[in-house]
Amino acid sequence: MAKADCDNEPTITELDLERVAMLGEIKGQLEAVSFFLRQPAAPITLEEQRNLSGIRDLVEISQNLEAKKNGERHSSLIVDNADSLRDKAVAKLLAIEALPTVDVPEPSPAAVAAVDPTDQQSTKDSYVPPRFESEGSHQDEEKAVDPNTELPLTLTAPPVELTIGTKLPAPLLAQMNSRASAGFQVHDLQEEIQYDEHGAAIPGYELDRRLVRRAPSKVPLFSIVVDQYLKSRISANGGKEDRDIRTARLRLQLFIELIGDHPSDRYTGVDLQAFVYRMANWPASVKKRKQGESAFDILQDAKARQLQPLAQKTLQDGYVGVVKSALRSGMTSWSYKDPFVGLTLRYSKGHRASQPSVPLSSQQLSSVFRTGVESGYLDSTLLPLLAYLTGRRIGLLTFLKGSDIREKYENVWVAQRSWKSMTSGNACQ
Repeated sequence: MAKADCDNEPTITELDLERVAMLGEIKGQLEAVSFFLRQPAAPITLEEQRNLSGIRDLVEISQNLEAKKNGERHSSLIVDNADSLRDKAVAKLLAIEALPTVDVPEPSPAAVAAVDPTDQQSTKDSYVPPRFESEGSHQDEEKAVDPNTELPLTLTAPPVELTIGTKLPAPLLAQMNSRASAGFQVHDLQEEIQYDEHGAAIPGYELDRRLVRRAPSKVPLFSIVVDQYLKSRISANGGKEDRDIRTARLRLQLFIELIGDHPSDRYTGVDLQAFVYRMANWPASVKKRKQGESAFDILQDAKARQLQPLAQKTLQDGYVGVVKSALRSGMTSWSYKDPFVGLTLRYSKGHRASQPSVPLSSQQLSSVFRTGVESGYLDSTLLPLLAYLTGRRIGLLTFLKGSDIREKYENVWVAQRSWKSMTSGNACQ
């Protein structure tokens, strides 16, 4: 280097050297952090999930209590149940598995109610579902019933029995006994996400919806709303429970058996989606559904035998539709929001598509009319034409009488059957 260039070089001070050293240290730390960030995240263990859930619950309880103290917006459900929810959250943080255990020969029903029901492995096998039993008084009606409709059946539902392991931690048992004696029951405010053995979140519709915890509610159970809904339909039908109402009753009981009987405002779209997926193998033919078996057994048998399932339109309009109608009927009596509003359901590929309806061609109609005229009978001549003009079934038109025909408007005559099950919407023009 030339001596002139050396003279022009800036002088390096000790402060400059300290800055360079500090920048080098920062760069090394950033490179180390970057190395760790590039590594795959370790899966969260089940114990960590429980601890995080307990911490989250404690924070939420404290926030709502502080909000109430300051006169701010808060959740009254959390505040009213703060003590019990705090005990529940603390229980999640305690390593109760390592504590000494005591033998429990058979817990009382009240104590069972205080146990965490998310342990589905311990309750799944012991659940006793209701069973369907056919009524002998309807044996003769089976031949006249459409094969795609339900037979008159009666639902007998034994109580739910939850079996708990024979070993329980002593502190947990003492807590259960104290709460059971006070008639206390623990509830969560929100459905808790559950994880599989690999740490992946399990979709809610894959869980047993009968055992999923619900927030406390003062709204009656769905079975009570269903009973009121059916009574209102019977009253509107002139006090007669016809086949359509009996079919609706059976379908609603089926929903309760598969999803559970919960407070009506605590159902969610996940429950209805789970019901749709459960019904993917429900046999379309009533005769192929084993009598005296639970709905779960019928579904398992139908899947094993690969029976023809319901059509998607039948499931959508006949089963899902009546569940929505029954649930919404209680909104005017107990003032709760529609849990299914704006819901879009996904249907399984196993559901049969609807068969397209094709009208009769002019050649087919001419052939039918010609056959009726050639028979020489007046009813065979007029009935096909009358059925074509009114759009009504011949089985209905056959029983028309002169007293059923009346002039509704000027030069407009209608025919309406007089039995109670008919409504004005079934009139023939």
